[in-house]
Amino acid sequence: MTEPEHISSTPDSGLTVHQILANSYLLYLLAVIFGFVVDVVFPVQIPIKAFSPIGFILIILGTATVIWAQRSSGKGAAIRRSAKEELGAHHFTTGPYYVTRIPTQYGLFLMTFGLGMLFYSLFMMIVVLIAFLIARYVFIPKEEAYLVKKYGQAYLDYKKTVRA
Repeated sequence: MTEPEHISSTPDSGLTVHQILANSYLLYLLAVIFGFVVDVVFPVQIPIKAFSPIGFILIILGTATVIWAQRSSGKGAAIRRSAKEELGAHHFTTGPYYVTRIPTQYGLFLMTFGLGMLFYSLFMMIVVLIAFLIARYVFIPKEEAYLVKKYGQAYLDYKKTVRA
């Protein structure tokens, strides 16, 4: 009996795609906590009045992006399951996935960076930027390797047409 597709793992890491993503999301949480702690110990604030309202807007935009991506991902998964035989790159381009392959990562970055701006926290903004780069260059390649193995040429074609 084969494993259901939502719990199959990558051959190299043994992790499911959801575990890989959960690790990258946890990274943002740890970045916010670490940035906050460092900011309390070494209070270096950026006294630019516009940062607070811009941070608030980024938090809202990031939250909206994550919600849109998650809803689109669910709809896209249903479409991909029903179109297994004739799967093409266009089956991956629902919602924000038409513009980027990693909209949730961008949304999380906007939310957490916006939080740093909201509190004028230089350290939080720096640590969140580092977390985004780690997610982008460590976790996303693992996720995409999983998706290439799962969907093959259709996902490779999608990667050629939509940037990360």
